[in-house]
Amino acid sequence: MTKIDALTFRTGLEAFLMLDAITESGIDHIAARKTFTGAPLYFGIEGLAQLGAYHVRSRIGFARHAFLMKINDCRMTGRAILDGSALLHGARTGSSDAAYAYRLRLDIPGGVQMAGEFLFAVKPYASPAQEEQMRSYYQETYQCLVNATETG
Repeated sequence: MTKIDALTFRTGLEAFLMLDAITESGIDHIAARKTFTGAPLYFGIEGLAQLGAYHVRSRIGFARHAFLMKINDCRMTGRAILDGSALLHGARTGSSDAAYAYRLRLDIPGGVQMAGEFLFAVKPYASPAQEEQMRSYYQETYQCLVNATETG
């Protein structure tokens, strides 16, 4: 097995994290905030996907890989650009051992509103080494978001 030293994402962004802070997290819900400056709408969809995935990971103790599998419906109103302080909310609407359904929403007062049904899947990590690396990364990042501190 080859150890992965780094993952490289070519998003054109300085950072791939689309959340500034997790403001609330319970068994069936999560909320966060994000400030956008002239961002395209798909950054909002990515923010919602990250919000849901972090909630799934936290609910399963970061023990498996969680990822967006499908967006069943996502509706947007308002401007074509994300600009301002957004509030993101998520409510788990169903789950099984391998999948989690959420109703996710993003609101920028006086700007964009976005809401949809997002489906996430979970699966075991590919190897014990990957599990150790990714579990640590996601736990640390989640805790930084809950504490609203900078991530490294």
